[in-house]
Amino acid sequence: QAIVFFNGIPGDLADARLVNCILEHVYQALRGYTVLFSPSEFYPVRGTLVYSDTHFGTVLVYAALRFAGASMESAFQGWFLFVAAGNTAALLYLFRKLEIAPWIAGPLAFFGTSSAALVFKTGHPQVMPFFAFVIALSFFLQFLRKADARALGWAILWFGYQHACYFYHGYFAVLIFGSILALFVIGVARRAWWRDVLASSRVHRVWLATTLVITLALLIAVYYPYVQFSSRYGTRPMEELVSLAPDVGAWFSASPFSLLYSKQNFYRPHGNIGESTLFASWLVWLPLIGASVAFFRRRSTHPDVRLAGALAIGTVLLMAALTTWHGSNGSLYLFCADRIASIRALRAFSRIGYLLIVVESVVAALIFNRVFCQAPRTWHRGCVVALSFLISLEAIAIGQRHYSKESTRQRTAALIDMWRAAGARDILVLAPGYTNQSLEALHTDCWNAALLLHKWSVNGYSGNIPQPFAPFLAAPTLENAKALLKLYDVPLDQVSLVTDWEPAARARLGILSFQLPGPIFLFAAIERLTLAPGEEIEIPVTLDFRGTAELPCDKLNIFASYRAYDDAGQPVARPSSLRTRVHTVRPGVSPFMMRIMAPEQPGQYDVKLSMVHEGVAWWADLGLTGSAFKLTVSSEKPQPSTR
Repeated sequence: QAIVFFNGIPGDLADARLVNCILEHVYQALRGYTVLFSPSEFYPVRGTLVYSDTHFGTVLVYAALRFAGASMESAFQGWFLFVAAGNTAALLYLFRKLEIAPWIAGPLAFFGTSSAALVFKTGHPQVMPFFAFVIALSFFLQFLRKADARALGWAILWFGYQHACYFYHGYFAVLIFGSILALFVIGVARRAWWRDVLASSRVHRVWLATTLVITLALLIAVYYPYVQFSSRYGTRPMEELVSLAPDVGAWFSASPFSLLYSKQNFYRPHGNIGESTLFASWLVWLPLIGASVAFFRRRSTHPDVRLAGALAIGTVLLMAALTTWHGSNGSLYLFCADRIASIRALRAFSRIGYLLIVVESVVAALIFNRVFCQAPRTWHRGCVVALSFLISLEAIAIGQRHYSKESTRQRTAALIDMWRAAGARDILVLAPGYTNQSLEALHTDCWNAALLLHKWSVNGYSGNIPQPFAPFLAAPTLENAKALLKLYDVPLDQVSLVTDWEPAARARLGILSFQLPGPIFLFAAIERLTLAPGEEIEIPVTLDFRGTAELPCDKLNIFASYRAYDDAGQPVARPSSLRTRVHTVRPGVSPFMMRIMAPEQPGQYDVKLSMVHEGVAWWADLGLTGSAFKLTVSSEKPQPSTR
């Protein structure tokens, strides 16, 4: 929708453009302009490509469009359309192999690959390439249905290729295929199936061995750089997994762009909505439940229906294992991640939901096709087809977050102009201080400019960062920039240091800059508070601004907020801290009411108040610490106290 109707690009100027920059970098490496694993951001650190996804599996599509003369942004649009079409084509191929009636296959292919939940997630376009998973699933189901070892070999190859496209989905494929295979062996496989598998494996043993060797080599090539990075810098902390973990309501919370269910939200209102919007359809639960029941009726049920039962039960079990059932830690997956550090690298594990929607579409297709083939009357078959179309109707999204190609070109061009004005040296440092702009967008502007000029940027944005860069990237001030350059012994005569934009560019792009105006402290008129888990209230707070000029906080995305800490001194991840608007702040003391929400788990907490510059920094971390109070979270009926 964003591309066809608005000539835009799905997502925003941070994560979506990051993918565009990675694809452009790999394309330039293919042309010999740069070193593959050392992008032109985070200068002078090398090997930073593995800080995020590499997109090796799909970059040739982007590269072909660039070779054909498309611009960086247009090639990204073409890449996006190709991947989306590839997903749907792959699912149609799977349905053809399962001999699904076309009038069932068409709408269910749309449901499986174009759900409103996935449309909402296109701001992270790295989740889009899952066509290899679908084709692997197609061959894997052929193997289960026909005991054909040759099909298993093809499934292994496509499974390996999925890791090169997006290794999150490759990892999820292990969980999905493993669950399906276990349930198939328990509830569907017979002695004859095992006999046929052994016979076919002997016939195709060379093919199987070849596919295993190729896939193993591919996995080593894909993951070895990441293993090196993790061994050097460690993996993700558990707090990040906890903050992104889906609760029960996440599976039934719909995208705000959903045609029918845009108001259907069961997630906690202040959780990570982007990772907790996983609803696809209500009607699809009919075949899921029916297939699960049929799974246990071995004698009277067709093998394809029992296979659908294995897929359905596997889907539900995976959803249950990944769901937090008790507070923020009551999850089987989190239990395992706490003990197996390596799997923490894939912190946003709720993204398995987009593949589970594909599996749900296969379950519906198998069940509906069986009913369609056995239906005694035409109107019976018509009802099955109508139900398939109704499920696809539930998946429709109207609207999509996007940014214009022109906006990214204007931002990059404005920065390049200032780079040239600052000497057009080989290394760019953008240090504008504090602005109303997202830091991710600013740092990606720099990488975008460096890519276009085949130069380098100290700024950068990725899934990880070199740790010494953290102070500068969080607060890109001139002081922090010079400290970072000194740390890495980068000569200043090689650097173009940009601290501002031309007035016309600032006005055109809506950029507002400001200096930290002086201390702003938040003081609460309470010492202790008792709340129920997840309870939200307002408390009286005084804002003490010791500056000399007005501060337009709303325009600069500055809010009053707080952080809760547990007994171990760790910040509480769920729910995330609420933000309270303070509008334009004037020098002096002003009272207002601030919203807070209690943590989900009962216990004792320390709550510390702080202003927060959204996307930039908590001012308490800059030394501007406000007051604190004790918070008791009790599951019993609370009696709030303001002693």
